Amino acid sequence: MTLPNGTNMKIMSLNVNCLSRPVSRAGLCDFLRFHKPDLLALQECNIETEELSNIITVANYKCFANVSPLDMNARGTAFLWKDSLQTVSYTHLRAHETKANL
Repeated sequence: MTLPNGTNMKIMSLNVNCLSRPVSRAGLCDFLRFHKPDLLALQECNIETEELSNIITVANYKCFANVSPLDMNARGTAFLWKDSLQTVSYTHLRAHETKANL
């Protein structure tokens, strides 16, 4: 995918259905190392952000998962992105938008 500023990004999505087994977790790290997506969405993820972060840090990724810690059978979506991916704050974006509208 090419962003409006000309930056190319590799965006991927997987339905993992569960990441409770060690082999599944190792496979996720192997996938990240081999395919090197800039952004990866995981559907049917069953582990919370902190636990997922502990798994993927070795592959130099960060994450956010919307999995409920209150439900053992909960599934949600997780987003993983390269640690090197630069983020921009909402305030920064609004400043550019305001400047553009002046």
